Amino acid sequence: MAPLTTGCKPLPDDFSPSPEDVICGRSREFFHHDGNTFFRKLIDDCLPRYIRARTKFDKSETIAMIVDIVESKSPGGGFVRKDIASGKWHRLGEAPARDKVGHAIRKALRDMKDAGEAQGGSQAASSIQHRLIKQQEEKAVIAKKRNLAVGGQKHHHHHGPRNGSVAVAPDGVKRQKSVAMTANRNAAAGVLDEEDGSAEGSEQRQTITGVAQHRLREGPPSARF
Repeated sequence: MAPLTTGCKPLPDDFSPSPEDVICGRSREFFHHDGNTFFRKLIDDCLPRYIRARTKFDKSETIAMIVDIVESKSPGGGFVRKDIASGKWHRLGEAPARDKVGHAIRKALRDMKDAGEAQGGSQAASSIQHRLIKQQEEKAVIAKKRNLAVGGQKHHHHHGPRNGSVAVAPDGVKRQKSVAMTANRNAAAGVLDEEDGSAEGSEQRQTITGVAQHRLREGPPSARF
C-alpha cells in the first residue's frame, strides 16, 4: 500500500479500530469488519437519494451526509487507514473520506446495473411484446371508429334529401305536370278568346283541352309502351 498523503491525521499509537470505524484499503482483509458492513448498507440506503439528485451540488450533499453519519458514530475514528510502512493508523480527512464514499457509490451503481442487465433479457423481450400488443389494439380501435364514421355517412345518404333541399321528381311526374301546365295556359288563352267573341278560338280551345285531358289519362309516354 502506498504511503498516506496529506489530508490524513495520525491516530494515537494504541489506537485499534472499533466496530463503528470504516477501515479503508485495497485489501479484503477488513471486508467483514462491522464498520465496513454497516458502511456498505448505508451506501445502499442512500443510493436512491443520490440517483434522484439533479445537480452536482445535491449529489455532493448526499456524499457529505454519509461522511457525517460514519464519523458521528465513531468520534475518535471514522474512516481509518493503516500505514504499512510505519504500522500506525491514520484518520482520513474530509477530502479522502469523500473520495472513499464517492468510490463506494460508483461501485454500487455498477453492481446495480450489472444485476439489471443479467435479469433484463427476458424482461426486455416481455416489455417489447407488451408494447406491440398495445399498438395493435390501438390500431384496431382507430380502424373501428373510422368504419363506423363511414357507415354512418352512407346510411344518412340513403334517407333522402335533407331538410330544406329540393327533391328531384321522376321523369314521368315531370311530364304530367308539364301537360297540365300546358292545358291550363291554353284554357286561359281560350277565356281571353271568349272575351273577344272569337268562335274560331273557342273551337281551337276545345280541341287542345281534349287532347291534354286524353294525355293525362294515358299517362307519360314511357308508361304507354
